Amino acid sequence: MIDVVFEAIEQHKSTLIDHPFCQNLRSSANHHREAYSFVPHMAFFVLGFKDMLKNLQVANPKDAVDHMLNHHCHEDSDHWQWFLQDLKTLKLDVDKWGGDIGSALALIWSDFDFPVRNQVYRVMHHLFQCRSTHEKLILVECLEAAFAAFVVNLNYLTQRSGHFKTLKYFGEHHFTEESSHAMGSWLNEGGKLPVTPDKAHRLRTDTMLAMVDDIFAGFNQVFTIWEKAWIEETISEAA
Repeated sequence: MIDVVFEAIEQHKSTLIDHPFCQNLRSSANHHREAYSFVPHMAFFVLGFKDMLKNLQVANPKDAVDHMLNHHCHEDSDHWQWFLQDLKTLKLDVDKWGGDIGSALALIWSDFDFPVRNQVYRVMHHLFQCRSTHEKLILVECLEAAFAAFVVNLNYLTQRSGHFKTLKYFGEHHFTEESSHAMGSWLNEGGKLPVTPDKAHRLRTDTMLAMVDDIFAGFNQVFTIWEKAWIEETISEAA
């Protein structure tokens, strides 16, 4: 039955790849700074992802799978710092957000960005409901698949704008790091996580399918917010 869960993840990933936000990333002729106007609206999720990884870790690892999950969490634990560096590279630091920390916080905790924050909360909810490392691995697969859907399309923008080699979180550096991952990499196709047959029968398939559906419903809402941010900035720049 585990194959059914991975198939559901791949179906959701395929749908997310064709979200209007992703279509815009790969087809828009715009490659100037406003094309990256969605990036500040990613801040809460990227920083929240750091805390997801901390909560995903197994406190007292007992087998190889526990250690693999912990290793994966450790590998991704500093990626939020790359995101902050990219903000500076793209000149989207605090000056762009309003000029002071208060304005930046107001943007991150705005009503507009609530779906982004809410996605962190809903993923955390599902994380705390997981009863085994193998169920946590399915949650990891959801996160990696959603990021893969984003990155596949983002590459068009970074290549057009000449930023593929200069950005750390959004560019070549991230790809290089992901290529060395033992598991849970968004470079992999779905279903490659080490959920062994002897463990798979213990998974709560219906619960996992409901979790997958809910997490991807949240990502659909998040992508919609990032699309709106892009459209609003483009209109503002043109005015």
